[in-house]
Amino acid sequence: MHLTATYEVTRQELLRANKQAFSSRREALWACCTGLLITGLLEISTKKAITLGAISLAFGLMSLLQLTVGTRISAKRMMAVFNNPAEVTITEEEVSVRRPGSHTTLAWSSLERVMDTEEFVFIYQAKRARGFILKRGFTPEQQEELSAFLATLPIAGPKEDRPVAAAGQ
Repeated sequence: MHLTATYEVTRQELLRANKQAFSSRREALWACCTGLLITGLLEISTKKAITLGAISLAFGLMSLLQLTVGTRISAKRMMAVFNNPAEVTITEEEVSVRRPGSHTTLAWSSLERVMDTEEFVFIYQAKRARGFILKRGFTPEQQEELSAFLATLPIAGPKEDRPVAAAGQ
């Protein structure tokens, strides 16, 4: 197998990739944010612990800002790196991504996990270090071949729209 694709990442794709890659963390943050906001409002409205309520409310609002505005600001900053065309080459041994001024090659055996979704292939180098490949750069036949190959990898997670830990983690 030797698949090659060239594409440019849009800001919306980068935003979707980040949201999908970190969906479990985002869900935990949303739950925490909701809990802090509710606790803060209850403490202030009952006048039992106004200071604690104000602190909870402030942290809840900061978390809310991070989940909304912060995510968009991060995507905007990342566009400086992703704004150039990427050439992706995939073989049975490795995945290689070339951009003007940078080149990354990763052996499949060096990865912690791989997640195949409808739109992206997420490549996890470590628990928090991940990258993604856009599938739209490949032909439908290449996408099928890629998905079939990824399913054979021992580090492959289930084919879903949201990454989950590989077996044994």
